[in-house]
Amino acid sequence: MARDKTSSGARRRRWPWVLLGFGVLAFVLVGLALLARPMMDVKPEADAARDELGMAQDAIKAEDVDAAKVHVAAARAHVDEASTLVNGFGGDVWRWVPVGGGAIQDVRHLVGALDQATSIAEIGRRNDGGAGRFSPSQRRQYSRNSICSGVSTRSAIGVLSH
Repeated sequence: MARDKTSSGARRRRWPWVLLGFGVLAFVLVGLALLARPMMDVKPEADAARDELGMAQDAIKAEDVDAAKVHVAAARAHVDEASTLVNGFGGDVWRWVPVGGGAIQDVRHLVGALDQATSIAEIGRRNDGGAGRFSPSQRRQYSRNSICSGVSTRSAIGVLSH
């Protein structure tokens, strides 16, 4: 009879620990979900940047360098926002999660590639052909070629749309 009371008492003492364990697990899962929420906006920002680079390339083909410059600047704003989201505190925490960490590293690499492609397009945007050395048609051709060299990398970053 005494033995039944001790096993019953041990069971009563075990339940608070089990409930505490479930509570801590739920707290961690909710925290991870809240930290992942900002990263849900990375893909739309990256897609918008890719689309802006595509529009810049189309503007260059139409020989509208000013519109291309505007699109490249808009792409830079989208890339900066995506980079801020994926490289923030939530990304740093999720990097250590066994399954999600690899995905975060992949997204960081893709946003980095998008950042480099946009930087190349910006270099082309800044190099407008040297105002005093070339005729207007030569300047337009030089500017068109230098921006296209950066914008044509859009196919390399099309992976973000999948």
